[in-house]
Amino acid sequence: WSTDVSFALDIILSGSVDDVFIFQIAGNLLAGSAVKVLLVADGSGHGTPWASNIIWQVAGYVSVGTTAHLEGVILVKTHCAMNAGSSINGRVLAQTAVTLETSAIITQSTSIGLHAPVLNGAAFAPTGSQLILTFDSQPTDRGGMAGVGQCALVLAAATVTTIRGGGTDEPLCYWQDDSTLVVNLDYQTLLAPGSTVSLLDRAIRPALSTSPCPGPFCAAGSATIDINFPCGGVACEQPVAVVSGSPQISACPSEVLKLDASASNGGGIKPLAYAWRVDPTRSNFADELNARLEQLDGNDAVSIALGDLPSGGTQFVLLLDVTSLLGLVSETVDFVVKRSGGAEPSLSVDGPPERIARPALATQLLGVASLAACWQAAKGLQISFEWTVGNVTVSATGEPAPSALRNALVLPSPLRSSLLLPPFSL
Repeated sequence: WSTDVSFALDIILSGSVDDVFIFQIAGNLLAGSAVKVLLVADGSGHGTPWASNIIWQVAGYVSVGTTAHLEGVILVKTHCAMNAGSSINGRVLAQTAVTLETSAIITQSTSIGLHAPVLNGAAFAPTGSQLILTFDSQPTDRGGMAGVGQCALVLAAATVTTIRGGGTDEPLCYWQDDSTLVVNLDYQTLLAPGSTVSLLDRAIRPALSTSPCPGPFCAAGSATIDINFPCGGVACEQPVAVVSGSPQISACPSEVLKLDASASNGGGIKPLAYAWRVDPTRSNFADELNARLEQLDGNDAVSIALGDLPSGGTQFVLLLDVTSLLGLVSETVDFVVKRSGGAEPSLSVDGPPERIARPALATQLLGVASLAACWQAAKGLQISFEWTVGNVTVSATGEPAPSALRNALVLPSPLRSSLLLPPFSL
């Protein structure tokens, strides 16, 4: 309208949640006393129009009469005067002033109306194997996806490239519900805390919308994974560093110190990054060895082998922490390696330093030993193994078992590297 618009009778707007009403007025908007704007369904089965989809764009001023009631969002260039007892279900935005005289502006959640889905956040699952995208409570149409499908159907191309990383397969997504999108991650992903995840422009719309995309109700936008809280409101899985190896090496000049951390866990979908160092307060030649350890790559240094050890060193304390995809760092663990004065064989038990065994099943342990590098032995020499029970506990608190119970665990005595404990030995 190029002039003022005034009405003294009720206005009925008939439609559905998909419909948008825009009133553009070059003059003033004058609503008479006791008049009402009423919203009714058009019989399509898609509900009644929503207040947020009704726009009053006014170049002049707005006057709402006594006890009158409007629906929608008023955008006025000058001011809006709401007289005694008047009300509006929606919002009033004026460039100069809004005056209220015992009036009511109702902004209930129901007045938000049908709207483009809003991406509220992006966070890793606690295990680091998935990315979770959450939308506002309005159900979406899931971008037309049914079951597991390519993420490119709903996510921007740059985001899909980051998720794919160094892999060649297209990333896959699925909807956990109408407001939660789950992205399955591959170990080659470049996604990390601080990454921004963007939606494919205009691909997702409200479940109740019948308007095709692109359109005013189709989603757009992005969310950034919080660096400090990458799993959102829940705790991420904490990585754990585990070191195994021989606690003693010989004095041979060509001896190699070998440690393995492959039993470390909690890294998520990507390999852990390993940070090795030598404790300078408890080790010999720590500076020299640390300089060599700095050359190792964090993701590939799952095991280390330090040869040409300086002569005269008797103790080396190796420290390790591991870092996960989510940027979480484990507690530091130490592993003490002592160097003997002779050519004793090295010895370790295969596997992680701790393991879980079911009493009803047989348990097998394997000792791994090797002769010292400088041992000049006769041909056919064999290494003998002797197994003993070091300690038995009966509870998670570490309380030692009574001596009778401790003595009840009798080990077989073969001079072999493999020890087999029959069922119910433990």
